[in-house]
Amino acid sequence: MTFFALPNRVGYAIILLQLFIRRAVRGALAHNKEIAPFAVEYPLDISLTFYRTDMCEEALAACRVKPERPDARTLRKTVKEKVTSYIDLRFR
Repeated sequence: MTFFALPNRVGYAIILLQLFIRRAVRGALAHNKEIAPFAVEYPLDISLTFYRTDMCEEALAACRVKPERPDARTLRKTVKEKVTSYIDLRFR
């Protein structure tokens, strides 16, 4: 790998950084079988807090299934079954 437009010190630093990144990735991939997969416990409570109350009201008006509204800026939804896609987590 050659860097023609860069001064020697900068090019050397980039090559050294790439080598460190490669070494770190190899080390992480060597231990990936030791890490257990993440398991979600159901029911899953999802809360979405808005900056302003009018933003919360607009989101609530757009929801097909009406979520809980514990306070003026927060919507809360409970997912009781397995999440199969991102759509299951959305509030719309």
